[in-house]
Amino acid sequence: TMPGNGGAFNGREIAISIHEHTYVTNLSNSGNHEVIPPSGNFTRTHATDMDRNGNVCGQLVIKTANAERHFAFFQTSTDTAVHILPNIEATATAMNNNGQVVGTWKHPYHKKTAGYLWTKSKVTDDSEGWVSLGDGFIPRDLNDSGMVTGAKNQKAVVWEQGKHYTINPAVSHNKQPTCATHITNAGWILAYTETEQ
Repeated sequence: TMPGNGGAFNGREIAISIHEHTYVTNLSNSGNHEVIPPSGNFTRTHATDMDRNGNVCGQLVIKTANAERHFAFFQTSTDTAVHILPNIEATATAMNNNGQVVGTWKHPYHKKTAGYLWTKSKVTDDSEGWVSLGDGFIPRDLNDSGMVTGAKNQKAVVWEQGKHYTINPAVSHNKQPTCATHITNAGWILAYTETEQ
């Protein structure tokens, strides 16, 4: 069980968020903690996922008088945090082992929420390295091939190379899956169906 506000585990290291800070612990070196502190105007960090190299993604949070504003970040095990979608409110939900992160972002004008796919290796002076996955799509996971699972319009959806695919009901179960939460590198997808009580 992950204590605090969230966390991730990659088999060797644990990233957990406790008391508004994120801690990265290597299990092979007991007691060695790397703290990812809030910076600037940010008051809290919240880790959501970690890859096999110890890179972490999550949210940096600003508390205002009326609400909390979330901004996504990516941090390697040696560098300072990189802001994903600078100056745009966003969350980072999951990452793969190739420097890609998925999450949601809020359009600054019409305030609609959309999914995004961010690739660290494509960040240059001319590009922020991200593509929109479409309005209303809420990404939950991605594999090392860049296939993204999530939900749109209360249906389980897979995004691949610019297209959305709805996951059909299983033969033995006629209920439409409402969200695809995980995907493996072999392409296995975990989804769930909400049923009325």
